[in-house]
Amino acid sequence: MDRNQRLFVRERLQLIDLLKGLSDEEWSAASLDEGWTVEDVAAHIVVREHHLWDLGRALLFKGKIGPDQNDLLRREKARGRPALLAAMRTMPPLVFRLPGPMALGNVGEAYIHHEDIRRGALDRPRLAPADLEPALWAALSLFSGRSLRKIPVKGTVALVWPDRERCVVSVGGGKHPGDGSADAVLSGGPGELLLWLSGRKTAAHVQLDGAPALVAVLREVPMNI
Repeated sequence: MDRNQRLFVRERLQLIDLLKGLSDEEWSAASLDEGWTVEDVAAHIVVREHHLWDLGRALLFKGKIGPDQNDLLRREKARGRPALLAAMRTMPPLVFRLPGPMALGNVGEAYIHHEDIRRGALDRPRLAPADLEPALWAALSLFSGRSLRKIPVKGTVALVWPDRERCVVSVGGGKHPGDGSADAVLSGGPGELLLWLSGRKTAAHVQLDGAPALVAVLREVPMNI
């Protein structure tokens, strides 16, 4: 098991510990994922890891052929919360446990959904563990391209982990300047940047500065990974 796999397992077990102590009312609390409760997020984790084919078909056909995503969530929730927790504790199949980009992506995904639950109506914030932050920074390279691909304004965006790291991403067909300069700068801790780029903008503690037109679009365009 490599370092990223160990971080993923730790994030998962910490989330399970949190969920085990929730009341019925707290299971029904809103998460950062718009329209989803804490229980919905837990069900999504199970569907993504244990019923990936069903989820892919649901997202592709949107319920025209077979169940849609909401049907899959209802199916898992109907099995009861103990079954949800047991499925979450059972680590995902081998394809999700491969080292390299897959393990890194899973760390990012696990962190995002952990924070979806903690920073929603439950209001159980935490400090990101120091040993997790380098992995989240590395995961940004996997997520930033997908989340910024719909930006219609040409330019460059610098992602900055203050006093630590900086990378520049081209958006809207803009060209990478090669000298590290950028039209806009998005700065914050790696986990905060990841939350912002995954669409949790109001919950992420970041600072965005730069060219007004590009900054305005970055604030307004929905992000998704």
